[in-house]
Formats: sequence, C-alpha cells, structure tokens
Amino acid sequence: MQTEVPDKTESKEFIAELKSNSADTFKILVETSRDMVYNVCLNYLQSREEAEDTMQEIYVTIYKTIKDFKEESSLKTYIYRITINKCLDTIRKKKAKRRFAIFSTYDEEQHTDFNHPGIIRENKERAEILYRFLNKLPSSQKTALLLFETESMTYKEISAIMETTTGAVESLIFRAKENLRKMLTKYYKNQ
Repeated sequence: MQTEVPDKTESKEFIAELKSNSADTFKILVETSRDMVYNVCLNYLQSREEAEDTMQEIYVTIYKTIKDFKEESSLKTYIYRITINKCLDTIRKKKAKRRFAIFSTYDEEQHTDFNHPGIIRENKERAEILYRFLNKLPSSQKTALLLFETESMTYKEISAIMETTTGAVESLIFRAKENLRKMLTKYYKNQ
C-alpha cells in the first residue's frame, strides 16, 4: 500500500520552510513520509533493525541536503531517490563487510530477518525465498520492480525517481520478472 505525501508538503511555502531548516516543518515531513520510507527500506533490506537504522540516515541526509533540492521533481520523488540510494548503500556496505570478514563463519544462504508486516506467517518462508532471489537482481531491475509491485507506482513515476525513460522502466520490470521466474523455476525444480 502506497502512502502519499500530502499535497501541502509539495507547496512552495512548505519547501521554502524546509530549506530554512524549520524544525516544525521537518517534523511534519518526517510524520507524513515515515511509512513510505520505512516500507521501501523494509522491501530492500528485509530487516526491521536495518530499515530503522537506514531511515535515520535518510532523514539526516534529507535535512542536510534539502537546501540543494532544485524542485525539478516533486518532494516525494526526491525522498524516494534518497531512500533508494541509502538502501543500496546499506546493501553495498553489508556485502563489503561479508567479503572482508575472512575469518567469520557467515553463511551466504542464511535466512534474512524478514518480518514484513502484512505478510501472513504461513507465507513467510515463500516470501524469504522470493526476496532471496529478488536480492540477486541487478539494483536497477530490483528498484523498478519493487516500486511497481510494492509501491503501485506507474512507469512514469518510476522513471522520474530513477531518472530514466518510461520505456527503460518497462524493460527493467520485464527483465526483472523474467530473471525471477527463471531463478524460482530452477529453485523449485531442484527441491
């Protein structure tokens, strides 16, 4: 379910107040976008703790960079871009830690801490499998597919966030679904 940033947060006055570092205005921004940001983080990271930590980083980044917001896109698009980039950074850092943790006993196939609200307990194992393969997709395919399927965004909205064409978004989603289908087919065939 997509949580919309209310229209008042898109107004020139609201954005001007944000740029002047108004604590009250920033608090409104956080309150109105928190669910949207959390859900995107949870879809990328599949861990409540990592999603919450990354959310804090996202809002710090927004607070520090809002003065540079050029208003060429909507505030919502700006927030999505920062959220996705921070999630991808978190994933890269996690992968780098694993690569350099030579002496650890990290299991590459370990289960994620996947507790997405809204997924019924008996579907948890299937969701873990799906997200395990979703995490193997190239980041551009994963981003396009998550925004389309879990945030119910249009190709046009996704293209604005990803700064690409709607045709490219359509292609990314198609390839993501095809790659997932192949991986899942192979996985279930071997079970």
